[in-house]
Amino acid sequence: MAISVEKLAGIMQSRLEDLKKSMPLLRSIENSNEVKPKISFYEGVEGIKRVFEETLKLKQGEEIVAIATAEHIHETMQDWVPKYLAKRIKKGITMRVIAEDSEIARVHADNDKNELRESILVDKDKFPFSNEINIFKDKVMIASYKDLMGVIIESREVANTQRAFFELAWLGAKQVGK
Repeated sequence: MAISVEKLAGIMQSRLEDLKKSMPLLRSIENSNEVKPKISFYEGVEGIKRVFEETLKLKQGEEIVAIATAEHIHETMQDWVPKYLAKRIKKGITMRVIAEDSEIARVHADNDKNELRESILVDKDKFPFSNEINIFKDKVMIASYKDLMGVIIESREVANTQRAFFELAWLGAKQVGK
């Protein structure tokens, strides 16, 4: 039995429309086994503040581990730092930090107990940090004071690997730190 070209084209068009309607479902099935990190990017001083505010979503007793520069954050956001610290302390969020040695870092380290923090200071000539990395829960936060931008990567795998690097660095910093 012969079918006209027009009828064949109509049938094929109908099947193509059905396939197009099914694409979102097919894509969701295709991607359902993939775990994709969520990446958020923020610009300017307000963006940096915003990435730090993410750390304040932790609960009492939860910990932030960080590699930091006290000088650069104070140069960029001097008036804001005490406000952030007060919020973190009030919430009972603890912190361990490896920071480059500087006058302001020593002031903070002297207040570790009151600021719910344990610090190790390292020689800033050997270990110059111009940005800050905070690892908490399933997130890694990076704040670049020179570029005036912040990034949050939300991924259990990325956070666990970065936390392992921090723990390794923590052990080494105890050997070389002040």
